[in-house]
Amino acid sequence: MHWIKHPTINKIAFSILLLAQAFSVNAIVNNFRLTKHYSYITAACFILLHFSYSSIDSCSPPMLANTFLLWSLYSMCSSYEKRVSLGTIFNIGFSAAIATLFYNGFSCYFCWIIIGLFIVRSFDFQEFILLIAGFFIPFLLLGTYHFSSGHLSQWMAQELSLHYSTMLVHYDTNVALYLLLGIFALPLLLAIGNLQSLYFKTTAREKKYINVVLLMPFMALFSFLFQADLYAYHFVLFIIPLSILLSITLQSYKSLAASEAIHFVLFMLCLGIQYQTFFFQ
Repeated sequence: MHWIKHPTINKIAFSILLLAQAFSVNAIVNNFRLTKHYSYITAACFILLHFSYSSIDSCSPPMLANTFLLWSLYSMCSSYEKRVSLGTIFNIGFSAAIATLFYNGFSCYFCWIIIGLFIVRSFDFQEFILLIAGFFIPFLLLGTYHFSSGHLSQWMAQELSLHYSTMLVHYDTNVALYLLLGIFALPLLLAIGNLQSLYFKTTAREKKYINVVLLMPFMALFSFLFQADLYAYHFVLFIIPLSILLSITLQSYKSLAASEAIHFVLFMLCLGIQYQTFFFQ
């Protein structure tokens, strides 16, 4: 993090990474046909949610980890084909493990990759072992490196077991936080309430993809148990699934005015949060 400690460098890194991730998540939604039409609405929703709180619009460990979570999601969707490469199955676990090494809270997605694979594919013992191996091999390699340098116990104590002992919250419980929770809860509630429309005229494959994405925010709730120090940027961990759910839900409404109204309300809330000093000083 000291590489991007300077505010200007951090903002530049944040902007570049945000655009790259926005186009990536948009490509996943379009390529795997989670929506009826090709659009950039998912990218717009992804960018919007990054500005739903005053201190999460920065290049942070969870944001870096989201890059590898996108890789894991892409590999998960690609694994639907019967004759898929075993390397794709391996990459689901491997990329989720790399995300966990960036930010330990992402270890909650270990359960997601297992359940998600069972949703997308029928159970195969060889693939299951390969998935588990893909997740633990990065830890094994890193542990071997620290063992060879004589720092294995220190690494395990400071980087792994530390996160399962105590939890310290470093953000304030105020109106802005409640607005953030409301903004993040809205896409999930809208998706669940409109699930029939999301499934309407979709294939079995696309329904499985939607179920995999819908599972992600519920698994992400356990991330609060796997992180010792909770800063506001911890909520970035939820942005990928919520932006996808928000996008496909807005595009499922028959009324364009309803979709635009929801997006407008979210946009104005984010605008007020970002410029609250200007509006409410």
